[in-house]
Amino acid sequence: MVRIPATTSTCGVGSCIVTQKAITIHQTDHFDLHHTPLSCTAAPIFDTSGQLAAVLDLSLLRSPRAKASQDLAMGLVRTSARRVEMANLMAMTRRDWVLRLSSSPEFLDVDPEAAIALDGNGCIIGLTHAAQAALGGDAPLLGERLDQVAELSVDELPDLMRGRPTEERLIRLRDGRALFGHAIAPQSARLPRGRPVLPGGLSSLAGPDPAMQSVLAQAARLSRSAVPLLITGETGSGKERLARAIHMCLPSPAPFQRIDCAALTADALVNADWPDHGTLLVKSPGDLDPAGQAALLRRLAHTRLRVIAASGTDLAAMVRRGEFRADLFFRIAGAGLDIPPLRLRQDLDWLVDRMLRRGDGDGLRLSAAARAELRSRLWPGNLRELAMTLDTAALLAEGRVIDVPDLPPALLDPRAEPEPAEDLHAVLLACHGNMAQAARRLGVNRSTVLRRMQRAGLTPQP
Repeated sequence: MVRIPATTSTCGVGSCIVTQKAITIHQTDHFDLHHTPLSCTAAPIFDTSGQLAAVLDLSLLRSPRAKASQDLAMGLVRTSARRVEMANLMAMTRRDWVLRLSSSPEFLDVDPEAAIALDGNGCIIGLTHAAQAALGGDAPLLGERLDQVAELSVDELPDLMRGRPTEERLIRLRDGRALFGHAIAPQSARLPRGRPVLPGGLSSLAGPDPAMQSVLAQAARLSRSAVPLLITGETGSGKERLARAIHMCLPSPAPFQRIDCAALTADALVNADWPDHGTLLVKSPGDLDPAGQAALLRRLAHTRLRVIAASGTDLAAMVRRGEFRADLFFRIAGAGLDIPPLRLRQDLDWLVDRMLRRGDGDGLRLSAAARAELRSRLWPGNLRELAMTLDTAALLAEGRVIDVPDLPPALLDPRAEPEPAEDLHAVLLACHGNMAQAARRLGVNRSTVLRRMQRAGLTPQP
């Protein structure tokens, strides 16, 4: 208990400043008898660093004698102070990530209870007073990394943006509790020099890979339009994740719905319940039979939804073979985005480190030999296979270092015979010119790679 100094000026504001807690000074609580008709209820307002900045007071000249009559006033000043702190945090951290928190999914997007601001490294740089109480208790939160207080890294924040149902945006705290989270992207993302500024969730989908950065830059330019998009790429390459990131770039909240054509019949498509606005992700449209294609075309002809299709098959080739309707193809393919396979990407190390942080915030790392082994694989399952490989290795590792014996064997690792010159060049780029690494990835020896380079007119890097 904090002792209130007995002075003639004892009031709600003064007492709140001393205690730094919401308080009601009701009638005879006042030291001066002249003030006993008054009732004052006050709540503190803290700045983004946790320092007392102001006091919000609600005073009455006349009120009922019972102190409980001021419970409504207490609720009003507490709620108002919380909202002032939230608005101040949002205004002061426009160029940083903000994670808003709520114990209930119903109020997450409309009236969250607490919020923290994070820099590009996932360190807490600002917070509301309620966030300190909810996440830190007595331990200061400023300067702490997000993954030290929650099973969440800064790279996973796009998964908590609008477009995903609130009940799915669950955050597990390190102490076993759970909260619901709503992430708000920086107005201008802080990215390393030389990389374009990308809106919303697009900024966390790739590291320093030129091909992938080009895809994301195109996606950013197309994100605010109504042009239907066709995202292509091998299985597990991240087509749905890219679609969700594009949806998150919308300036206002809207529903995101997906339909998987591999599991739908024509009747199911006709009777499917779609929202009247937002984004519709059409997965695997190439799996539809002719009746299903006709049903999908009819439904799309009468919708205002932004359509994004994701396909692992070459729909244009199917159109040429007469296996896919041309009118449906042009309805879903206003513009195309092709995600490169993981084996040709130059940001494998970035992806590995990001996935390790996501799965374990306590410093789990790879040995040099294990990292080299991952670089040598072809990854036919792409990002999905990489994530499962790392998750399995984390379970098998006995210490904090994942070594080669901890890595599960590649279950499907086809080695193609002579690669076309352009593919050989792409593999060498992905391996940063390392011929030994390219040889392991192609399943041949180093001298074979050298001979193929000479035939293709490629020059080894010094």
